[in-house]
Amino acid sequence: MMLMKFGVGILYAFYFFCLGAETAMLAAMISGLGGLMQACFADDVLHKTKKLRTGVAVLLAGASILVSAGNSLEALPLVAVINSRLMEIQSCRQRIRVGYILSMTCWITYAISSGLILLYITENLNMLSNLYAIWKEEKKRKQSALVPAYAA
Repeated sequence: MMLMKFGVGILYAFYFFCLGAETAMLAAMISGLGGLMQACFADDVLHKTKKLRTGVAVLLAGASILVSAGNSLEALPLVAVINSRLMEIQSCRQRIRVGYILSMTCWITYAISSGLILLYITENLNMLSNLYAIWKEEKKRKQSALVPAYAA
């Protein structure tokens, strides 16, 4: 999931660069690099690196706020990135997915207000995929809760 986020972040950064949307480009780059950083840590050491990842998330959020100061529309991609980085420090996939809903909503709103059709389409597909993954995980969790312990 995080390597996909890295790839998508880099593609979005290139897309925004071509359109001249500097803040969105920066947000996409930060998001992609955050996904790469998350993917580099093994699952068993995620809890050991939580302080480091939280610190990086705070630094990136601060830099993002400085870049977008004064334009509320340009703040939407940065809110999305800040939220994503804070969600990525979680070690539970389901919490990350639920947290991404706010980020995706920010990107969709930004796409609508900026007239970015490709971003609008891809983020809506991403949202549907995320909601489906949340639903499947929740269904799986409920089914496993119904199975008695001695049946395993």
